[in-house]
Amino acid sequence: MRTAPRPTAPAQRRTALTIAAALTLSLVVPATAASAAPAPAAASTTLAAAPLPSAPLAAKKIKPATPTGIKAKGKTSTSIRVSWKKAARATAYRVSVHSSKWGPAIAKSKRTTRTAVVVKGVKARSADYWVRVTADNKKIKSTTSKPVRANIRPTAVKTVKVTGTSAKGLSVKWSRSKGAQKYQVQVARNASFTSGVKTYNVPVDAGQRFTATSLTPGATYWVRVRGKNATTTGSFSAKSKAPRASTKRSGIVVKAATANLFLANVSSAGESWSVRRKPAASQLSRAGVDIVGVQEATTSTSPFAHGSSTQPQDFANLLSTGGKKFTLARSGQTTMNLRGAVHIIYNSSRFTSKTSWGGRATLSGPTDPKDRWMVWQTLQERSTGQRLFVVNTHLSNGGSSARNKDRAVQASQVVAEIKRRNTANLPVVILGDLNSYYGRTSVTPMSKLEAAGYVSADLFAARQVNDHIASTNKWRTAPLKNGVKVDHIYTSADVAATYFKVLVDTKGGRIQTPIPSDHNFLMATLVLPAR
Repeated sequence: MRTAPRPTAPAQRRTALTIAAALTLSLVVPATAASAAPAPAAASTTLAAAPLPSAPLAAKKIKPATPTGIKAKGKTSTSIRVSWKKAARATAYRVSVHSSKWGPAIAKSKRTTRTAVVVKGVKARSADYWVRVTADNKKIKSTTSKPVRANIRPTAVKTVKVTGTSAKGLSVKWSRSKGAQKYQVQVARNASFTSGVKTYNVPVDAGQRFTATSLTPGATYWVRVRGKNATTTGSFSAKSKAPRASTKRSGIVVKAATANLFLANVSSAGESWSVRRKPAASQLSRAGVDIVGVQEATTSTSPFAHGSSTQPQDFANLLSTGGKKFTLARSGQTTMNLRGAVHIIYNSSRFTSKTSWGGRATLSGPTDPKDRWMVWQTLQERSTGQRLFVVNTHLSNGGSSARNKDRAVQASQVVAEIKRRNTANLPVVILGDLNSYYGRTSVTPMSKLEAAGYVSADLFAARQVNDHIASTNKWRTAPLKNGVKVDHIYTSADVAATYFKVLVDTKGGRIQTPIPSDHNFLMATLVLPAR
């Protein structure tokens, strides 16, 4: 009896898998040894399978790349234009604007498929905004981009007025530009601003007033102004409304200085007056000054002073060199409180004066007793007969809010006294230790002077030397390079400052000893209007 052949090996089970629109699985069941019948036909089973996702849909399930290449710039005073590079796997974007680098969003754009958008609804301000961009592909958002700084465009300056002229300058004031961190004042020799154009950058805390200098005497100029916020500029005031004015014929040139000498009869970390007196006078003589306002100059003839002279008289004698004679104005010669002592010393070889042309007044604040002073003196140039009104003062010291108020009140008293005494409306030069600097408080002695129309030689001189050095040195040989000035030179708007300098004698980057005072002296070259 013959039996059916045994099936071969494990290959008795065979599976076929075909992938297409459906999955087909074939199974073969082997015959048993006891069966004499032929093997049955293979059974076939078909299993349905879901189609594979298409490539685009698969990409949408992957997180988009973080947007890069972001640029932001103010488009208007209330909107910011933002652009960026296309992010991989992204189908749309959204932009957010923040008032601080990591703060909450204050404005957002609509979802956009583009790579640039204008975000509206921000407020005009001079402080920075910060912009961030997020990408998405409908379901998944990217990591938000790093913040990028943005500045809105300042509003247009609507009005500009010329308030005064000098031989080489024009004084202007203008309306506020919202969002401006500084202003650009532009003067030109024609109405289209294409000839003789000069551009000046003016700090926003200068009170929207400025004197353009280094102009041509007797020439006509047009003026326009715009606000600037970092690298974003506003629109210039309209050309059609640009005011014009002519500078005056050239007048006399005067060199003036302010010098806090430090008291001769007070011991300190510095040298005695007998050691400091000659270096102090030498600095001013080499600068060629004609007028000096001195503060903290002892009117006593104590042993700490030099010989039988008072400190200011001794200083006047030391300045009298090279054929020049310097005289101590009578207005400051009476004994005053030592810290408040102020005097005017002038080149009497060039200028003449009379006792009746000068005077002094006490200054006081809400909390400061009447131990601060101002002095004034009218000087007349011998060769031309031209006159000027010189003021010297020393305001209260101290950093408290009460002292800030005292100084503001004292500055207002100085302004009022000048108005009362300068009846001939002469050009004014104000010298002194105001014991305050820009930004010390919201209302400073400088802002009071500027509101009254006076101009800082420090800020607006055509040329500035050593302006980065502070006007105090604390008796240290390393100069303080923060540019802070508590000493100041101001003038009326009809006087042009062509040169300003912080007087320091240095060698190898160090102030040479003996140091003349704990204050560095300041000087300015001034052009008075012809009269």
